Amino acid sequence: MKEVFNFKVAFIFEMLGKPADFLKESLEKHIDKFGTNKGIKIVSRIVHEPKPIEGDSNELLTTFAEVEVLVDSLDTIFKIVLHMLPSNVEIIEPTDFKMKNFELNSVLSELSAKIHQYDEIARAVIIERDNLLKKIY
Repeated sequence: MKEVFNFKVAFIFEMLGKPADFLKESLEKHIDKFGTNKGIKIVSRIVHEPKPIEGDSNELLTTFAEVEVLVDSLDTIFKIVLHMLPSNVEIIEPTDFKMKNFELNSVLSELSAKIHQYDEIARAVIIERDNLLKKIY
Protein backbone atom coordinates (compact mmCIF):
# COMPACT_ATOMS: atom_id res chain seq x y z
CA MET A 1 0.00 0.00 0.00
CA LYS A 2 1.28 3.46 -0.92
CA GLU A 3 2.00 5.81 1.99
CA VAL A 4 -0.08 8.99 2.20
CA PHE A 5 1.72 12.14 3.31
CA ASN A 6 -0.55 14.82 4.77
CA PHE A 7 1.97 17.36 6.08
CA LYS A 8 4.97 19.20 4.72
CA VAL A 9 7.27 20.14 7.59
CA ALA A 10 10.63 21.86 7.97
CA PHE A 11 12.92 20.87 10.84
CA ILE A 12 16.24 22.24 12.00
CA PHE A 13 18.57 19.80 13.74
CA GLU A 14 21.65 21.05 15.56
CA MET A 15 24.77 19.27 16.83
CA LEU A 16 27.71 20.27 18.96
CA GLY A 17 31.10 18.56 19.12
CA LYS A 18 34.46 18.08 17.46
CA PRO A 19 36.30 17.42 15.20
CA ALA A 20 34.51 19.07 12.26
CA ASP A 21 34.43 16.07 9.91
CA PHE A 22 33.07 13.76 12.63
CA LEU A 23 30.44 16.33 13.61
CA LYS A 24 29.18 16.79 10.06
CA GLU A 25 29.20 13.03 9.39
CA SER A 26 27.26 12.40 12.62
CA LEU A 27 24.59 14.92 11.63
CA GLU A 28 24.34 13.36 8.16
CA LYS A 29 23.84 9.91 9.74
CA HIS A 30 21.24 11.34 12.15
CA ILE A 31 19.26 12.68 9.17
CA ASP A 32 19.69 9.44 7.19
CA LYS A 33 18.31 7.46 10.13
CA PHE A 34 15.50 9.98 10.52
CA GLY A 35 14.51 9.46 6.87
CA THR A 36 14.15 5.69 7.26
CA ASN A 37 11.24 6.01 9.71
CA LYS A 38 7.79 4.97 8.55
CA GLY A 39 5.59 7.91 7.63
CA ILE A 40 8.52 10.22 6.79
CA LYS A 41 9.89 11.14 3.37
CA ILE A 42 12.80 13.58 3.12
CA VAL A 43 12.22 16.14 0.38
CA SER A 44 15.37 18.22 0.85
CA ARG A 45 18.21 18.79 3.28
CA ILE A 46 21.02 21.25 3.70
CA VAL A 47 23.79 20.43 6.15
CA HIS A 48 25.86 23.46 7.04
CA GLU A 49 29.59 23.41 7.67
CA PRO A 50 30.63 23.25 11.34
CA LYS A 51 31.75 26.55 12.86
CA PRO A 52 33.56 27.29 16.14
CA ILE A 53 31.50 28.52 19.06
CA GLU A 54 32.63 32.04 19.93
CA GLY A 55 34.27 32.31 23.33
CA ASP A 56 34.36 28.54 23.93
CA SER A 57 37.64 27.44 25.50
CA ASN A 58 36.93 23.78 24.63
CA GLU A 59 37.14 24.58 20.91
CA LEU A 60 33.76 22.98 20.31
CA LEU A 61 32.06 23.33 16.95
CA THR A 62 28.42 23.63 16.06
CA THR A 63 26.53 22.76 12.91
CA PHE A 64 22.93 22.48 11.84
CA ALA A 65 20.80 21.00 9.09
CA GLU A 66 17.63 22.26 7.49
CA VAL A 67 15.45 19.28 6.58
CA GLU A 68 12.16 19.45 4.72
CA VAL A 69 9.99 16.36 4.92
CA LEU A 70 6.61 14.96 4.02
CA VAL A 71 4.93 13.36 7.02
CA ASP A 72 1.89 11.10 7.23
CA SER A 73 0.30 12.44 10.43
CA LEU A 74 0.39 14.99 13.20
CA ASP A 75 1.20 12.13 15.57
CA THR A 76 4.39 11.45 13.58
CA ILE A 77 5.35 15.13 13.82
CA PHE A 78 4.98 15.03 17.60
CA LYS A 79 7.02 11.82 17.80
CA ILE A 80 9.78 13.47 15.78
CA VAL A 81 9.78 16.45 18.13
CA LEU A 82 9.85 14.28 21.27
CA HIS A 83 12.43 11.74 20.11
CA MET A 84 14.64 13.50 17.56
CA LEU A 85 14.63 16.86 19.41
CA PRO A 86 14.82 19.34 16.53
CA SER A 87 15.65 22.90 17.51
CA ASN A 88 12.91 24.28 15.26
CA VAL A 89 9.74 22.97 13.63
CA GLU A 90 7.60 24.64 10.98
CA ILE A 91 4.47 23.04 9.50
CA ILE A 92 4.46 24.41 5.96
CA GLU A 93 1.38 22.61 4.64
CA PRO A 94 -1.50 22.42 5.25
CA THR A 95 -2.19 25.83 6.75
CA ASP A 96 -5.36 24.51 8.43
CA PHE A 97 -6.19 21.02 9.65
CA LYS A 98 -8.51 19.12 11.98
CA MET A 99 -7.38 16.91 14.80
CA LYS A 100 -9.35 14.14 16.48
CA ASN A 101 -9.30 13.90 20.24
CA PHE A 102 -7.72 10.41 20.23
CA GLU A 103 -4.80 11.83 18.20
CA LEU A 104 -4.34 14.59 20.74
CA ASN A 105 -4.67 12.10 23.60
CA SER A 106 -1.90 9.97 22.12
CA VAL A 107 0.40 12.96 21.70
CA LEU A 108 -0.28 14.26 25.21
CA SER A 109 0.31 10.81 26.74
CA GLU A 110 3.64 10.51 24.96
CA LEU A 111 4.60 14.03 26.04
CA SER A 112 3.66 13.22 29.62
CA ALA A 113 5.73 10.02 29.58
CA LYS A 114 8.75 11.90 28.23
CA ILE A 115 8.43 14.60 30.89
CA HIS A 116 8.22 11.90 33.59
CA GLN A 117 11.42 10.30 32.25
CA TYR A 118 13.24 13.64 32.47
CA ASP A 119 11.82 14.22 35.94
CA GLU A 120 13.11 10.82 37.12
CA ILE A 121 16.57 11.62 35.76
CA ALA A 122 16.58 15.07 37.36
CA ARG A 123 15.53 13.63 40.74
CA ALA A 124 18.23 10.95 40.55
CA VAL A 125 20.87 13.57 39.75
CA ILE A 126 19.72 15.75 42.65
CA ILE A 127 19.87 12.80 45.06
CA GLU A 128 23.34 11.88 43.80
CA ARG A 129 24.50 15.49 44.15
CA ASP A 130 23.13 15.69 47.70
CA ASN A 131 24.88 12.41 48.62
CA LEU A 132 28.18 13.71 47.23
CA LEU A 133 27.80 16.98 49.11
CA LYS A 134 27.19 15.04 52.36
CA LYS A 135 30.42 13.12 51.79
CA ILE A 136 32.38 16.33 51.16
CA TYR A 137 31.03 18.22 54.16
